[in-house]
Amino acid sequence: MYTQGRSSFQRARLPSPPWAGSPLTKRGISPVIKGTATVNSDCTATGTISVYSLSGTLLRTAVLAGVFVNNQREVRYLFESLVLPNGTSIRAVITVDAKRVFTND
Repeated sequence: MYTQGRSSFQRARLPSPPWAGSPLTKRGISPVIKGTATVNSDCTATGTISVYSLSGTLLRTAVLAGVFVNNQREVRYLFESLVLPNGTSIRAVITVDAKRVFTND
């Protein structure tokens, strides 16, 4: 169950990346993802995600806004910004819809 508050996360090497057809994944390279997320009492959420190469070089940073629905069983996120290490902002229209498959209830 999601709880109100702020948390940090890190995921090194995604087991099944959504960008499986990318040149990096074809060579067996999967980025390291680090970030923070905050869930508010009104079920809104914000997150900052930074993607790094395996050598530790920052590749990009994204800021997301989200909302939890259906008694926190689903979440919808929208990428608010996507920025490269040199400060270049990339136009991005990316949305995420996720459903909780397993429960601890």
